[in-house]
Amino acid sequence: MHLTIDELLNYTEEERAKWEAWFGAHGNDPLKFALPMDVHPNIGALIPHCFWAEFFYARWIGGDILTEDRIKEKSESLSADNADQVWCSANRLDLS
Repeated sequence: MHLTIDELLNYTEEERAKWEAWFGAHGNDPLKFALPMDVHPNIGALIPHCFWAEFFYARWIGGDILTEDRIKEKSESLSADNADQVWCSANRLDLS
């Protein structure tokens, strides 16, 4: 099997659209569902983590290394309890 990065990103975009629609229909409350984790204490904090992994590796493959400081700066600007902001950030993440 041979997959390109574009095929993988298209797949994740498709999956992201499904979850965005689901959260759009259910509002912000599901984002508050608690998780037994210190770093990501709820679903709203975990979702952006998944996006960061995707964007980190896409940038890495392209020769751009995302430093911990760049990721932290962008993460702190997100509101993990607002579904619209979480999904908007995933769809238009600017890591410059």
